[in-house]
Amino acid sequence: MSIDLFAVSAEPTAVVDERAGTLRSGMQKDGRPVSLATWRFTTGDPDVAAKLAELYGGDVSSWETTTEENLQVITEAKSIDIIVDGINSSMVLWGTKGKIRECDGTSQMPDDKGIRKDCACELALADKKADAKAGTGCGPQTAIYFTLADLPGVGSWRFFGGGWTLAKDIQPVEAAFVEAGKVPQYASLAKRLVEFTTGSGEEVSYQTPDLVLKGAAENDEGEPF
Repeated sequence: MSIDLFAVSAEPTAVVDERAGTLRSGMQKDGRPVSLATWRFTTGDPDVAAKLAELYGGDVSSWETTTEENLQVITEAKSIDIIVDGINSSMVLWGTKGKIRECDGTSQMPDDKGIRKDCACELALADKKADAKAGTGCGPQTAIYFTLADLPGVGSWRFFGGGWTLAKDIQPVEAAFVEAGKVPQYASLAKRLVEFTTGSGEEVSYQTPDLVLKGAAENDEGEPF
């Protein structure tokens, strides 16, 4: 059975300029990814970092990175208020030299001529997950572009998530965003704890992002952006 998780998006819904930094759900520790219970920001602007720490709690520190975002703030916030400018979800296979291919779960993204080819990924969700884990098939990539509702003047932010739960949960949210005309939306972006027991009796828990739209954003004159 074909399972198309990403029928809504064919291309990004926003192009973001003047980026202040990146919102992250975890970090690397001893070379291994570690999930955090609160949000983590990275930026290259010390003034922005200081404002984040004042607003959301936490301390400003440096971290090793090849990007210009060499400052981080591991906040005390599990939920933040944002203005969503764009949402984009797809399936991507990455290689050592970058992106190998990108699809929506059933067909590859349009080429320069607008032609869509059948995707090489398996159709069944379980097979998709197995191939993604093995590094031979596409895995989910969810991107959210936004400004901070309480710090709109510092610039735009981005969040990238690769979780299967987020990939599924974001679909009705993205559909609502598209239905609303892709205009900026007030929203909350929270950390949600997921807990379950596997068939073999193993207890599993992890944090997943939870995006909730709250209506069209307005400017100081009360008009939609």
